[in-house]
Amino acid sequence: MELLIALTLGLILVGAVYGVLFSQWRLFSLHRATTEARQSLRTALALLSWELAAASPAVGDLYVIGPNSLTFRALQGTGVVCSSVKHGSKMHYGLQQSWGYFEATADDSAFAYRVASAKWSAVDVAKAWNKSQSWSPAPSGGGTPVCFWGDSTTAMPRPQATLQLAASDEVLNDIVVGAPVRVFRRTEYGLFNRDGYWWLGRRIGDAASYQTVTGPLLAPGSGGFVLEYYDSGGAVTTDPAQVARVDILLRATSVGAAGYVQRTRQDSLRTTVFIRG
Repeated sequence: MELLIALTLGLILVGAVYGVLFSQWRLFSLHRATTEARQSLRTALALLSWELAAASPAVGDLYVIGPNSLTFRALQGTGVVCSSVKHGSKMHYGLQQSWGYFEATADDSAFAYRVASAKWSAVDVAKAWNKSQSWSPAPSGGGTPVCFWGDSTTAMPRPQATLQLAASDEVLNDIVVGAPVRVFRRTEYGLFNRDGYWWLGRRIGDAASYQTVTGPLLAPGSGGFVLEYYDSGGAVTTDPAQVARVDILLRATSVGAAGYVQRTRQDSLRTTVFIRG
């Protein structure tokens, strides 16, 4: 009898301890799921807001605007001209203080600052190199670019990146040492389905598939990724050229590490991006 009573009390005690541990595990699991969903949203909004803020509807940077997708000209890289060499009807420019990745595809374009005219002009990216190297093909006047700051007596290391730009002689001759250059590419954001879940994707240029930005999100019909566009007067607009503000809403759901839904939690974040004119 005494042994039976001891076993019963022991089982009750073990059950109580297990209940406490299970409750703590459940609380931790819910907290982790919520944190994962929220961090996922913050990362996506930061990237999308940063890229969208650099777009200018006035010069046609917004291509297609929709309630669940957006296609625009996104900033891919920047640099400051430190040298230039004439090559036929084109100019080779060496860049220092460069950032990003430069390419020359049908979806690439660039804006260069014309110092004498004090304005930005659109130019075509004919060729691009993302590291210091000899020009290919070598332009007349030399094959290895050397950077100068201010005058030819102050030499800097070889450029961090080089571009071959095509435009009128008037524009090219006005892009001198010290002029900033910004390279853009067609970029699309939208939802896509993978393994039964919806993800926010980013498609650059003519890519056939999305790169995963974040997720999983709720389905399009449940408001996983919602975009609203407003003009400078605060009215809703469907005209890409009139967009002055974009409201972005993301709704995320958590997924277990093994790829299946585990203690699913949902969270949402909204942000507003004011686009430059």
